[in-house]
Amino acid sequence: MKLNLEQALKEIEGNRLFKSIRNGELVKLSYRYNSPKLFDTPVKRELRGITFNAKTGKVVSRPYHKFFNLNEAEESKEERLKGKEFIFREKLDGTMIHFLLHKGAPLPLTQKSFKNEQTERAREIVERDRRLKEFIVLMLKKGITPIFELVSPDFQIVVPVSEE
Repeated sequence: MKLNLEQALKEIEGNRLFKSIRNGELVKLSYRYNSPKLFDTPVKRELRGITFNAKTGKVVSRPYHKFFNLNEAEESKEERLKGKEFIFREKLDGTMIHFLLHKGAPLPLTQKSFKNEQTERAREIVERDRRLKEFIVLMLKKGITPIFELVSPDFQIVVPVSEE
């Protein structure tokens, strides 16, 4: 789906369950609370940390759209999936980190923030690994948003982990 800032803002106009965060020329849109009923349109599903250039209105970083765990929502009920093709992936219990190219360097973002403890840790990890940094920059230059899950004992969400 092609999406620009104007379309996205119009979709959530007057809806306090979504928020926009501005950081210079960047605008990030995301939901405040998670609820299957919140994502009643395809555009709203994209508002999970998607980041736009405020001047051009173009997407500069597009993390995963909203998806649901098996049996979490009506559309993901096991009985509705019978006979359909789909891919199951292990869901790691961490923080989704996605990147954008900012002043020639990869800038890590979270769904709801431009800068926090998780983005700083992601930045440290990328700076320590030259090949990872080169890969992220290459993907960004190709118009692909690299997405990683930061799993760390320092940022446990629900499931305890012992290593980063």
